[in-house]
Amino acid sequence: MPHPPAPDSKLPPRRALYMVMTRQIAWLAASLCLGSTAVAQTAVAPPQPPEPPGTPDTKTPDPVPAPSAPRAAEAPPPPMSPPPPAAPPADPNQPRATAFTTLRLLREKQVLTEEEYQAALRDLGEPLGQRASDANTFVFGKWSTTIYGFAEADFMYHSTEGFNDFVGNQQVPRPGTFAGDHGRTTFTARDSRFGLRVKTPSPAGYSFTANLEADFLGSEPGIFQNTGGTAPTPGSTNSEAAFFSNPTLRIRHAFFKAETPILDFTVGQTWNLIGWQGTYIPAVVQWPGVVGELFGRTVQARVGKTIKTDPLTVELAVAALRPSQRDSSIPNIQAGARAALTKWTGIHTSFLTATAVQPLSLAITGDTRTFKVPEFTADPHAVNKASGGAFAVDAFIPIIPGTKDKKDNALALTAEFARGSGIADQYTAAANGIANPALPPPTATPQNPNPASPAFPARIDPGLAVYDASGALHLVKTQSWYVNGEYYVPGTEGRLGLFAGYYRLDVKNLGDFTTNPAAARKSIAMIEGGAFVDATQAIRIGLDYAQIRDTYQDGTLAKDWAVQSSAFFFF
Repeated sequence: MPHPPAPDSKLPPRRALYMVMTRQIAWLAASLCLGSTAVAQTAVAPPQPPEPPGTPDTKTPDPVPAPSAPRAAEAPPPPMSPPPPAAPPADPNQPRATAFTTLRLLREKQVLTEEEYQAALRDLGEPLGQRASDANTFVFGKWSTTIYGFAEADFMYHSTEGFNDFVGNQQVPRPGTFAGDHGRTTFTARDSRFGLRVKTPSPAGYSFTANLEADFLGSEPGIFQNTGGTAPTPGSTNSEAAFFSNPTLRIRHAFFKAETPILDFTVGQTWNLIGWQGTYIPAVVQWPGVVGELFGRTVQARVGKTIKTDPLTVELAVAALRPSQRDSSIPNIQAGARAALTKWTGIHTSFLTATAVQPLSLAITGDTRTFKVPEFTADPHAVNKASGGAFAVDAFIPIIPGTKDKKDNALALTAEFARGSGIADQYTAAANGIANPALPPPTATPQNPNPASPAFPARIDPGLAVYDASGALHLVKTQSWYVNGEYYVPGTEGRLGLFAGYYRLDVKNLGDFTTNPAAARKSIAMIEGGAFVDATQAIRIGLDYAQIRDTYQDGTLAKDWAVQSSAFFFF
């Protein structure tokens, strides 16, 4: 840093003052040019005032510079922080924000384990099939609720007046009767359905879920039948408009399930175990259960075990079910085993609603039941006992395999064979026209010369156990079977399916009963075929033709041919 200039004493006072000021300005400029750091670190001495005129010409000593301010120590750069650790996989038992999502996304985010995801697909397989993975799911904290269902519209024509909206195993009106010689057209939305599947928090390796599903096929007092049989009681029937436009809500499923590493437990109303129901429903437009198909749901407590290996999955189950006759005091017991080759798969459509990949499988199931029917008198005091049951064999056989990514040209068969006694409740509307004979009328009196036969308090649903005229109790024995084939047209990615099937039920012991041959059935059969197409991912339309042939005990053959179209919107 240069020192400030001293004044020259030989110059005139004004000239000397001018020179001093000039030098001071130049000194300040030079100081600034050294940089702001040097200026900050060096104390600049203030300029000295000029000596008064006439002072001796002596040199002004250099001023002692002020000590520099100590340089502040530069802080060392902060150490580099390590990158944040990767977020751990989501824990399904940790609280989560409220959100709408799908089962597939919950699995991808590891909120659902693969086992929980597959369990959900099984629970929703019958109504949704492959659509189940994208079913709308609401997540709230540790709970998740899947909302599903479909709106369905059905358009039916029957050549007789024997059916309201479904065929099942109802009898076809005999030819020559008014109902047997005239047709009927029905439009209905009663089979529309909705449901909820709830998953609760559970420890690792466990899964706790519940299903509640309903449709609008509830039974109403005084249902409008008009089948050509006995006229309904006056004042007890619904109008057609009320029956079809204001249907009654009905429980389909209401159960909860606990899956553990050791055993699985199911409690509530769901599919009957015999026939491994819910898995082998054939591809049809006619509503299941169709002729000769084991089909029904009831309240039960079931225990099961699934054993998985790479090529083979084996399922074992046993269940105590609501007794077919509550007054028997003994639950029905059903048990079965199912084996599936997981690497041999085909494409299967259950009813018209659920298309999914399904492995080659075989199921063998059985049922045992007990009946206690009041003795055959107008005023019974004792009971007659009978034991019944059934066995069933079901199979799904992919002939031309199909996979999730290759549905074209897939061909498969679904088949069932069942035989049993006292099992009418395992079929849809299968009373088979067999009823108890009338009790002998009381002795005539002058006051009542033509007494009517008294009513018999059977305390049992029709078609299960029936008396003959001698008072001996017999169980109705039946045999049923069906074969259904389905084919998926190439170039459509599974969106266009063709199907056809043959279905049959026979009554095997008509000779045990005192029956009306014009009312009792020997057998009923149905041949059916059609197609369905997916107009969009959410809309499916199906069309089929069916012929139902009902053979009465007296040999009369009653026929009904039907055309039905159904449209579904899935959500």
